[in-house]
Amino acid sequence: MSTMRRPLIIIAALAIAGLAFSFTRIDSSGVGSVDRKVVESVQPAPGDLVPRQSVIEVDLETGYRAELWILANPASGTWLRIPESELSYVEGTGVYRWVPGPGKVVEEWTSGEHTIRVVWDTLTGLPDVGEYEWTFRTY
Repeated sequence: MSTMRRPLIIIAALAIAGLAFSFTRIDSSGVGSVDRKVVESVQPAPGDLVPRQSVIEVDLETGYRAELWILANPASGTWLRIPESELSYVEGTGVYRWVPGPGKVVEEWTSGEHTIRVVWDTLTGLPDVGEYEWTFRTY
């Protein structure tokens, strides 16, 4: 084998191995593999059918802060930010909770489909900004 062909074969083999590895990292669950590093779980789960009084819960890896958004009008793409004053947050676990109620940005879930967006960043250190959206239904 010539000395010029050997490096090309090695580079091609490494490229194929890299592609094969990247395809094994694809995740088909509700929370994508990239997001799973930060978003540990969400409730209601994507696609769930839940009562109209249901609580929104986002469990982030500790060391992150979150903003929660509700898609208020799918036709116009209007989002409502849930104010921090309406969120319950447990720092030791990274869990954010919110429930509709009187005087809140949304007083009651309507029956139908709802989309939530969580946007996160680190509390300290270098930024690690990301977001995740999911949809559930209420009855």
